[in-house]
Amino acid sequence: DANVPQQTVYRSEIDAQGAPSGWSAVTTFPDIVTSHAATAFGGRIYVLGGLSDARSQTTPRVWSVAVDTGGHLGIWQREPDFPFGVSGVRGTVALTASGRLYAAGGYDDRTGQRKADVWSTKPSSTGFLEAWRQETSLPEPLAFHGGAAGPAGLYIAGGAVILDISERSRPRVAGRWNHSPPFNGFTHTVLPLFGRNLLIVSDE
Repeated sequence: DANVPQQTVYRSEIDAQGAPSGWSAVTTFPDIVTSHAATAFGGRIYVLGGLSDARSQTTPRVWSVAVDTGGHLGIWQREPDFPFGVSGVRGTVALTASGRLYAAGGYDDRTGQRKADVWSTKPSSTGFLEAWRQETSLPEPLAFHGGAAGPAGLYIAGGAVILDISERSRPRVAGRWNHSPPFNGFTHTVLPLFGRNLLIVSDE
């Protein structure tokens, strides 16, 4: 049932043509959540926040798992909670750039508000996350948006917000584009094509 949250994690190898070769269940995720964010960095997968099925409210929990050279997952590890307060967040976006993991925006079901907050953390030498640090906020609150990291910055689509990370410790807003004013959010993915100076943005 596509409307029932699942805990199963699936994996597929990629064939020579770049297509998934077949999906198989590899492990069970510790939480039952939807609308969470995930990213991979340094041989680990990180999963942030989401809507908890057990309580029908957002969660601040963060999990990580090691991925070995064969693509198999280890044991899920609890990480420092997401710092959007005790209520957590869903519909955020997770990105990795310049050796840090970034989380931007999101929605808090308890307050009914979207977030403009941007936080970052640095994986330690063991892969586990250090304390979260608050960064420059987005120009406006966004939720259920998309994002991508490139060599020149972070790209957030819901419309799109471009962050300049040339000064790694202090990202700043370099530009923005709203694809459907006056509405914000609910954009799924942004794909930057740097060689062609293009952004490909998907929506629903």
